[in-house]
Amino acid sequence: KAAADKAAADKAAADKAAADKAAADKAAVAKSFTPFATGERRSFLKGDDGDLKKGTPHSYKKDGNTILDNVTSLQWQDSNIQRGTYNEALRECKELTIDGVSNWRLPTKRELQTLVDYSSSPKINNIFSSKRGGKFWTSDEYPYQSNNYAYYIDFSQGFSADYGSRSPFEKSNHYSVRCVRGENKIPDPAFVHTSKNIVTDKTSGLMWEDSEHIRQTMDVEDGINYCKNLTLDGVSGWRLPNINELYTLANTSHYDPAIDSTFENKLSIGDNNSNEHYRAANFWSSTYYGPNTNDPRVHYYRTFNERDGASHRCRSYMGMHVRCVRSK
Repeated sequence: KAAADKAAADKAAADKAAADKAAADKAAVAKSFTPFATGERRSFLKGDDGDLKKGTPHSYKKDGNTILDNVTSLQWQDSNIQRGTYNEALRECKELTIDGVSNWRLPTKRELQTLVDYSSSPKINNIFSSKRGGKFWTSDEYPYQSNNYAYYIDFSQGFSADYGSRSPFEKSNHYSVRCVRGENKIPDPAFVHTSKNIVTDKTSGLMWEDSEHIRQTMDVEDGINYCKNLTLDGVSGWRLPNINELYTLANTSHYDPAIDSTFENKLSIGDNNSNEHYRAANFWSSTYYGPNTNDPRVHYYRTFNERDGASHRCRSYMGMHVRCVRSK
């Protein structure tokens, strides 16, 4: 009995040590993690994403028919990509077994976005054998009529929106399914006001502009220069954020605006869904879209839409909103 008690005590101590280490690892990530680098290497303007290359690099490990993300600790399906409706996608992941492993689920929008690699075609790291473009379901329901709509990520373009129509979000559409398992060890953003016009994310350390200026519009080059020259509440060193940094602002349980409620200055544009009206909530990112040409009239940059937290692209000379960021 004494031996059994000792073995039980040793196991309990080992389990506690493992739990303490996991908690410490998670806390360390929370203290130091910044959003993933986009992978976009192309640059059209000095100070854009391809020029600055901000963000945490990806790190993956392939194991049979799965891929482990060494940063998030999530394990991803890498075989037999199926297609189906939103409800079929939920069921596909719930019933999935890969290499004898079960407990899979449909990823959240924030989780699936971590796989987007803007330097690749399709937009996913080359370690994946099951590279496929097109739309993939997420588990997040679209807050406008959530019974009928859900978010997706398009791995052909890296988008998560279609202007002027909600039909791409319909749960009856047939999209691809990439399942995930495990707990994402990177915590959600934790926003707090650290001064009148600045909101700081305690998870990433990023500081965000929260001034009335976000209601003005400008082209992307003017946006880069505005952030570069900005002094806000006595703080300088700002820049135009890349698309992954902007994604951290999204709260997709909200609609119009779909941005964290800590921000006091945000856009609400109403229910009109025409192209022009939808773009009225667009914010420039510094992430270039292309194409590769010397004609500046057709250069695009990626945008983040504060109405629904989705993304698209706009020509670089168009007037969009700007919300600057800086590393703490």
